[in-house]
Amino acid sequence: MSFRLPPLNACRAFEAAARLGSFTRAAAELNVTPTAISHHVKVLEAWTGRRLFKRRNNNVTPTGDARQLAPLVTEALERLASGVQSVMGTKGPTLLTISAQTDFSLKWLIPRLRRFADRYPSIELRFVSSYRALDLINEDIDIAVRYLSMEQSSETAEISSDLQVDHLLRADLSPVANPALLPPGAVLDAEALRRCTLLHVSGAPDDWRNWLDAAGIQGVNSAKGPTFDSYALSGEAAAQKWGVAMGRAGFIEADLAAGRLVVPFPIKLASRRSWFLLTARRASKPQVAKLRTWILKEAASTR
Repeated sequence: MSFRLPPLNACRAFEAAARLGSFTRAAAELNVTPTAISHHVKVLEAWTGRRLFKRRNNNVTPTGDARQLAPLVTEALERLASGVQSVMGTKGPTLLTISAQTDFSLKWLIPRLRRFADRYPSIELRFVSSYRALDLINEDIDIAVRYLSMEQSSETAEISSDLQVDHLLRADLSPVANPALLPPGAVLDAEALRRCTLLHVSGAPDDWRNWLDAAGIQGVNSAKGPTFDSYALSGEAAAQKWGVAMGRAGFIEADLAAGRLVVPFPIKLASRRSWFLLTARRASKPQVAKLRTWILKEAASTR
């Protein structure tokens, strides 16, 4: 069987440029010059008879033909690399980068990822703590977790057709405290709550006021008490008997199971935002799909 194959080096340069959206970033990834990337792309354009990038000043934009061709070339290169590695019997570790806010990493993700690492020892993980918006494709981030409203998640998916957005967990709030604050057999009623120290999170100053309104509890100063910059810290302060904190669903389950925290009130404050998993649809590493699937299963079991 005879194959009319395109030049492999040109395909590699084109795939990297299309995936990264830049000749410069593609050059850095392949350890060549941007001029070399441009030359290889021109070779592939001549071979296909199609214009693959619109060039304007120092910017390049993939054409419709390029967007159609890029995922096919990515898949072909991945299958070629995987096939050669399987024949050689040597497969080096794959590095996956995860970007998540510190709270989520500390209280939900890291305690679970040991099981993933044990299951897939050939996959190495790198964590990047970040609250800001990000560009998964151009920043070489494989998976990100962000705290978004349903409207934001829809807008995020619409803004980038290359982005897969999956709902992970709701983020409802409940008061939590060390069980030592409660007399044996007693509950923390409204009167006792008035005597407690309330612990606050700087990014959510209205949590206590909103919860007290929902619970119908009056006479509690909702603004008084120490402030922390994360739910992880305020929750740890509560576990250390400092006071009563607002605990976020998904973050407190381990401490509840260990007896470090209890939920003294049944009333929850529903959050209008949730945790979402963001994955690049055209991820260049096939192992990304394994990590995404595993995280989604863990979230489903948490729910």
